[in-house]
Amino acid sequence: MSRSFGDLSGLRFGKLIVLERIENNKQDRPQYKCKCDCGNLTAVSSYNLMNDKTKSCGCLFSDKYKNVIDLTGQRFSRWLVLKLDKIEAPKGAFWICQCDCGNIKSVRTMSLRNGSSQSCGCLHRDRVIEVGKSKLINLVGMKFGRLTVIERTDKPKTVNSERHEAYWLCVCECGKNTVVKGAALRQGLIKSCGCLLKEVSSEIGKTYGGNSFRDLTGLKFGRLLVIKLNYIGKNHHAYWDCLCDCGKTTISNTNSLNSGHAQSCGCQRAESLIKDIAGERFGRLLVIELDRMEEDRGAYWKCLCDCGKEIVTSGHSLRSGGTQSCGCLRRDSMPRGVDHHNWKGGITSENRKIRTSAEYRNWRKLVLKRDNYTCRECGATDKELSAHHIKSFVDFPEDRFDINNGITLCLDCHKETNNYGGSATRTDLRDYGLFHALDKNNN
Repeated sequence: MSRSFGDLSGLRFGKLIVLERIENNKQDRPQYKCKCDCGNLTAVSSYNLMNDKTKSCGCLFSDKYKNVIDLTGQRFSRWLVLKLDKIEAPKGAFWICQCDCGNIKSVRTMSLRNGSSQSCGCLHRDRVIEVGKSKLINLVGMKFGRLTVIERTDKPKTVNSERHEAYWLCVCECGKNTVVKGAALRQGLIKSCGCLLKEVSSEIGKTYGGNSFRDLTGLKFGRLLVIKLNYIGKNHHAYWDCLCDCGKTTISNTNSLNSGHAQSCGCQRAESLIKDIAGERFGRLLVIELDRMEEDRGAYWKCLCDCGKEIVTSGHSLRSGGTQSCGCLRRDSMPRGVDHHNWKGGITSENRKIRTSAEYRNWRKLVLKRDNYTCRECGATDKELSAHHIKSFVDFPEDRFDINNGITLCLDCHKETNNYGGSATRTDLRDYGLFHALDKNNN
């Protein structure tokens, strides 16, 4: 009796032989009762069988485990092995290890035994810090601007950087103590506790006729919100970090902000140069509104197609005619049915629908897998293979998905069959006899 589609009974997958269909699993997938070569019985889903995810009752993994040296409890530098994690071919065994710093990671056996992995990474960081300390330039007693270095100190708690940098306690000429990064001292970025900036700010205020330097932090000028002072130039002009409403940051000086020359990062001018095309029609598209601006590609507009779909496209594509619809215009203009140059009386669409269905692909996969991906005529394994219907696909629709009606052939042998490509309507008896001889041997 022919096997119905999807019935895997009698087939072999790795060490498992499928016995019978049982109740679906929790994922509502078909499940089969299988017998392993070791004698154990197990339940496996058809998905795991077809995709080679399950090849035994578990003994296959156990056989691999027998050859693995147990490293549990052993120590490798800062690693303490806790338990076996997994075995992968060809990499071997991986172990769950805990570092002395507390981190847990899966590490390969070879990496543990040859010393290429000795920690989670903290060992390398500690060594880099030690080397840095040995090469550290002692700045104690040196003077940088108004600051004199007293001693090295720990990183301030207010600094969130994870970089290992040297910080120094300094005393300013005004008498205040401050903690400064060594690199900032050597590069001349910081020369005082802050009193020097205040004095310069006061001079700037006097230059403009004021009594003191005006702090613009938190004020808004047009689209720009002043965040903080960036630097003071040689011309004693203050430059500020500003955040634009569009999300970009920019630097602008006090004069430009106060005079109104700087009101955005540049986006306001770019928008003023854009021609408003809202309400205009391009092909089937009606422009609704501006969607966004891109620095390199210009304006993008939200459009409504006559078919009801909304799309976003560039203004250039609209004006050049590159985009005239959501895609429906091209689909509607393509010839269909009897008007198409490949029209063959209305049968092609039905056959194509069947041959591209999941049911047909699954049938083909079962046939190839049963024949061990080998041409049953010439024995080739390195050629393009196909699942051939022994009984014609056209004349025997009831046997289209019957595994017993399929045989694996290479492309050359497939072309020699009488019913290749629907060129004949009778059964190829030569291949039919070959298959049943094979089927008899398998049973």
